[in-house]
Amino acid sequence: METLNQILEFEIFTFGTYTLQVAQVTSILIIIIVTKAILWIIKKAFFRKNKSRKIDTGSTYALLKIIR
Repeated sequence: METLNQILEFEIFTFGTYTLQVAQVTSILIIIIVTKAILWIIKKAFFRKNKSRKIDTGSTYALLKIIR
């Protein structure tokens, strides 16, 4: 566990008082991946409902762009 903490606290970049650590980069990547997954699930749900409710494809696409 100590080794993992050392890896996460490793400083990648330092500029004045600002430091970029591995933990921050990891957090950003996790947020991006989770966001992409949620958007993919929403897209699949909208287009599935689009087929059953006969909603215009353009309206569904516009709604997805607004959510994104």
